[in-house]
Amino acid sequence: MEGNTPIGPPDRELPAESPAGELLIEPPAGEQAEPPEESSGLLQRPEKASGMALASMILSLLGLFCTLTALVGLTLGIIELVRIKNGESSEKGKGMALAGVIFGALVVAVVIIILIVSLVSGGLSFEFDTSS
Repeated sequence: MEGNTPIGPPDRELPAESPAGELLIEPPAGEQAEPPEESSGLLQRPEKASGMALASMILSLLGLFCTLTALVGLTLGIIELVRIKNGESSEKGKGMALAGVIFGALVVAVVIIILIVSLVSGGLSFEFDTSS
């Protein structure tokens, strides 16, 4: 038995190899090769919501404990909604960005209302007692 003899029927040729080492399989004589079908999306990576949309929602919710984070969440949500509108970001994050904008705006509005009511009613006083 020779060392380089291919195993298989003698009337068939082995597929050729490309320079990259990939097997090139040609269609049988008289048939045309069909172009590859469009991808069905099964192997494609699913589109994810952006991190900015998620951060907007989380920071707006944390605004219940610290108003500054609600302002940051509100800002990030507005930026992300503009990016989605311009096609620069995934549509999947639109709900989270919108929730961040709404909740951040509510928290900021409530804090402003509380400050105004406190100042008008005298609940917050910025007078200093210097009589001691």
